[in-house]
Amino acid sequence: MSSVAVQREQRWQNLALAPALPMSKPQLPLPPSPVSDKSNCTVGSTNNSPSEQVGHGDSLIYSLPYLPEDIWRHIHSLMPMSAAARAACLSHSFLNSWRFHPNLSLNFKTLCPRTSRGNFKCKIDSILRNHLGTAKILKLNVADEDSTYPYIDRWLEVAVTPGIEELTLTLHKKYIFACSLLSDGVRDSIRCLQLTFCAFHPMAELGPLRSLTKLHLCGVHITGDELESLLLNSLVLEQLRLNVCNKISFLKIPCVLQHLSCLSVMACRRMQVIVCEAPNLSSISLSGGIKFSLGETLTMKVLSMIRPNVVCYARAQLPSIMPNLESMVLSSDSEAVNIPMLPTKFLCLKHLTIQIARGTFSPSYDYFFLVSFLHASPSLETLYLDVCQDDMAHESIIESSSPHLRQLPELSHDCLKSVKILGFNSAKSLVELTCGIVKAAVSLERLVLDTLRGGDDRCCGESNGKICWPVSNAVLKESARAAIAVRRYIEDKVSPITTLTLVEPCTRFKRHGGEEAMGLGGGRNRKEGGWVREGDVEETWGWMGMVQSAMVAQAKAETRSSGRTSLEQSGETTGWVTKVLELGIDWGGRSQAFILQELSVLDVAGNAEAWQHAARLDASVEKHHANMHTIW
Repeated sequence: MSSVAVQREQRWQNLALAPALPMSKPQLPLPPSPVSDKSNCTVGSTNNSPSEQVGHGDSLIYSLPYLPEDIWRHIHSLMPMSAAARAACLSHSFLNSWRFHPNLSLNFKTLCPRTSRGNFKCKIDSILRNHLGTAKILKLNVADEDSTYPYIDRWLEVAVTPGIEELTLTLHKKYIFACSLLSDGVRDSIRCLQLTFCAFHPMAELGPLRSLTKLHLCGVHITGDELESLLLNSLVLEQLRLNVCNKISFLKIPCVLQHLSCLSVMACRRMQVIVCEAPNLSSISLSGGIKFSLGETLTMKVLSMIRPNVVCYARAQLPSIMPNLESMVLSSDSEAVNIPMLPTKFLCLKHLTIQIARGTFSPSYDYFFLVSFLHASPSLETLYLDVCQDDMAHESIIESSSPHLRQLPELSHDCLKSVKILGFNSAKSLVELTCGIVKAAVSLERLVLDTLRGGDDRCCGESNGKICWPVSNAVLKESARAAIAVRRYIEDKVSPITTLTLVEPCTRFKRHGGEEAMGLGGGRNRKEGGWVREGDVEETWGWMGMVQSAMVAQAKAETRSSGRTSLEQSGETTGWVTKVLELGIDWGGRSQAFILQELSVLDVAGNAEAWQHAARLDASVEKHHANMHTIW
């Protein structure tokens, strides 16, 4: 970045943090000439065009349509915080609109992308001081930074005011979140409370949180009794998520929580017992050997469990406990017992994820018995199986002395449409399971056999100069044997209506140092009898660790139930920004380019014409940017 660009970036940041100025009254567009404010941006228009650019020598004046103050504030509120701060550098009115921006996300990434940490606390202090009582959503992440610890109390006293709706705080392990911050007005308005890395000691005297629907605690020092007191004051609570809350050993959820539908307890290593009396719980996520008692199980639709031998436990116990499950995620690093064939069924189960992954899995475990879930789930539509291993110790079908494959009992599955096996290898029992699925699933549309670990960054590409993610020689060797097994035993059994995708190492690894830098990119797709190269395989699943991957699968399950994707949700906001751009309103150079960049990332907008227009604007305002600091 050039020195001029660096100076301009620093100037924009300083302007966004400057003290608030009095709001100048916008004038109606009645006079024949525009009424200019001190910033060389005018409110009003000399003709019927929505916006006009007028030059006076080397100076530029931007003529904007008159809009009431509250509309400008609403438009700015729909912009990302960084874009709204940039726009504030263009006029007094925009600067005052920035003071009322309702969504503040304060962290190192947004405030100090290129500067030292020493400026971090000063910028937080300035922004919160100039947004007194206006924030509805506050996300503050000080990341356990010692230098910020003395200031946290003051910041929260300023920012947490009546009217705030969402509070997401990542604080300091020594900090105690004061219950006094939750005043009557705050308890009336707050809908979402997320605390990370702090202590929180609520008591019964706290008072009711009348609007709180989401409570997320991560790494928070809170006891079971204190949490129960908080829950008794949160009668409209819908979601409760606890991560790494290691002071809780017994959790009781009272029956008065009539609206609670989602419960997640992850990595709470001292948690032993959960007693849930909430009558409408429909989604639960648990990790570890927690004993749980549910008052009502017929409403349970989504389940995620992480524990040893969970696959066998789920098949043997859950059909009778939770008969109406629709989505299930099972994660285990140790399965010592083969799955039994039982008459009990998951009649409503549609989406199943099984993760059995570790460095070297027991060679005595028989993958073939996983077909028991196929028998038990007549409504199953998608199956995802993760069997990644660093060193495959099972008998390989390629080296087997008896190549005969076991056959499934008579089974025809009409609903199964998509199957993905991550870490597919040449283990004989796994090949038998895959052949059985292919034969039984008469409506199968998509079969993906990934011989590696998957991951969205499996292939770094040709242009960025990076190498692909390395894998061991053992994984490389097994990947080659797995590909041979697919072509020899599975490919011919796949129906013509099924798209078979075999994911192998990319072909560029020799240029990056041989087998030790083996790339994970590339795939091959067999469709209508032929093989074609695929640069990337769609819907690639990442290996993010047992807990994280289970949480991702849980999020996907919850998204299915809501029928909304993150792209659709983000489109609601970006659609407003697109409308603003279509009005012809010039936000000035970098600001508009920033918005278009955000939109292009979301694949919502950002076409070539828009980028060219933004580049032209950027060049045109370059001349007067050097003088902007004198305006303020």
